[in-house]
Parts: sequence; C-alpha cells; structure tokens
Amino acid sequence: DIDKLLGRALALWPNNHEAFELRQRVYCLYADKAIATGDLGSIDADGFVRVQGRLKNLLITSLGRNIAPEWVERELQQEPEIATAMVVGEAQAHLAALIIPTAAGSTPARIEAAVARANRRLPDYAQVRAWVLPAEPFTFANGALTANGRLRRANILRAQEPLIRQL
Repeated sequence: DIDKLLGRALALWPNNHEAFELRQRVYCLYADKAIATGDLGSIDADGFVRVQGRLKNLLITSLGRNIAPEWVERELQQEPEIATAMVVGEAQAHLAALIIPTAAGSTPARIEAAVARANRRLPDYAQVRAWVLPAEPFTFANGALTANGRLRRANILRAQEPLIRQL
C-alpha cells in the first residue's frame, strides 16, 4: 500500500510503460518495481507527489524534530531581500541560516525583517532563530554550489564552520 511508504517518494524503473504518463504522478503498482530515490515527500489523494526535501539533508534538532532544510530555505528565498539561504541546526535547539542577500547594499535590518516574514509562514519548530551573512556569496567557483546551482552542503559546512559555531 502506497500510504505505508512513510512519505518517501518512489520512482519506477525506467522500463515500466506507465512511468512516462505523467511526470508528477508516481504509479506504484508493485513494490518490487520501485526504487527509493532519497526524496522526502508525500503523495496526495490524486496520486501527485510533493517532494519536500532529501533524506540525506534531513536535520534532527536536539528536541528530536526532523526538518527538511529545503522547505525552510524555500520560504526564506521567497523574500526579495534573500538570494540564497542555507539552514543549519543539526543537534541544536533551534534553526539558524547562512543568508546571501540579493543586493550588496542590503542592511541587517532589512534581512531581519525578511527572516521575520518567512518565519510567520513556518511553524514554531521550523523558524530560523539566528542568521549570519557569510563573507562571500555561494558560487560554483568557491565550491559552494554545484554546476546547476544546488548547495554543496558539506563544502559550505566545512568552509563556514567558525561562523556557524557562533550561531
């Protein structure tokens, strides 16, 4: 039963004739024809998949909450003042974020207001309680982003460790 898959999205083997029908729909006819993708998500009543994050990026706070950082980052990045955000908080009581502003002239007060607006859309346990501006933006050249613009979390954590410890 698809509902017993604990929210993990599955993808079918490429040779399944139904896999091409709708990209957003997952047909799980037989469990042995499905492979785990590592995505965290849910399947709605119509069979559409909502991907919420990656299992390998899951943060477990000191309070035992499992939080997909991509969800919180997406909320932060909806604010016009925030170009990129990386949420941290593994084994911590609260979440924090490394924030890259959209403009060089962004003031801390404007960033703080943007974080507050994003927090209003998040439940208490997923709100960002502290944030910091790294000295340089995340780029492919400095190893912080992949070629297609995704965060290289391990590289950023390593490079920004002293800054993250201050949060």
